[in-house]
Amino acid sequence: MVVTTNGEIQASSMLDYDQEKEFQEHFDNKAGVKGLVDSGVKKIPRIFHHNFKRLEDKPGMFKSQLSVPIIDVSGINQLDATKHLAIVDKLRDASKKWGFFQVVNHGIPISVMDNMITAIRRFHEQDIEKKKKHITLDTRRVFKYNGLPFDRSRLRTPVWNDCVSSSVDPLAPNFGQVPEGFRTPILDYTSHVKTLAVTLFELLSEALGLKTNHLKDVGCADGLFFVGHYYPPCPEPELTLGGTNHTDIAFLNILVQDEIGALQVLHQNEWVDVPPLPGGLVVNFGDMMQASH
Repeated sequence: MVVTTNGEIQASSMLDYDQEKEFQEHFDNKAGVKGLVDSGVKKIPRIFHHNFKRLEDKPGMFKSQLSVPIIDVSGINQLDATKHLAIVDKLRDASKKWGFFQVVNHGIPISVMDNMITAIRRFHEQDIEKKKKHITLDTRRVFKYNGLPFDRSRLRTPVWNDCVSSSVDPLAPNFGQVPEGFRTPILDYTSHVKTLAVTLFELLSEALGLKTNHLKDVGCADGLFFVGHYYPPCPEPELTLGGTNHTDIAFLNILVQDEIGALQVLHQNEWVDVPPLPGGLVVNFGDMMQASH
């Protein structure tokens, strides 16, 4: 990969292209994709090129008329039996048919969510020298910058995003490694998330015909890992993706959506947009919540 004085990256031929070498160069630079954007590149490095063998392999190529379920859980603990059961029924239906749904009126203050998003932005938009000390593939580190998308133990095409990640529950003894500007927002936000998670697991237990506390008692609400993705503008968005199609293995994965509606889920062989709702959260039950029959 060669960056010219006018900010363009010279294309490599098939014969001289070394994916591993180019990846290592990018990783060693420690600036992430935000660094590429700041440097003024007009063409993205070859390692970010995704090979879309079929048109339908690229999310977003076809607009679906389907809509991801929306579940309102306002006052769930004060509702009468009929309204409570109606929410359980909606949750059961969304879980069986989608595995995804949006939850609204969940009790997490907008200010808490906004503070978390602001902390993510501030970290990624600060001077690169302040971020570099957090870039690592060391699994023992409690806070990592770009430790997930650049994991070369799995040979795959990198995606156009930077990210931070942190283990939050149980709280690690070395939590002090987390940047000061992140500590209060992440602890405040994840504390609310755990409360919501317990509520959802209780509702899901009831949807499965189990005792209300069953999933919580077997440990489904234990453990919490935080990931904050950041997507800088891409000069060639048609060549890459901000995230590849994948499945999650988490028991419960809650995604805060910003104003950019970029999330899609695969349902009935269609990529379905998940439009951001003010204050809404996207819930993904993940592979490990599947029940065999």
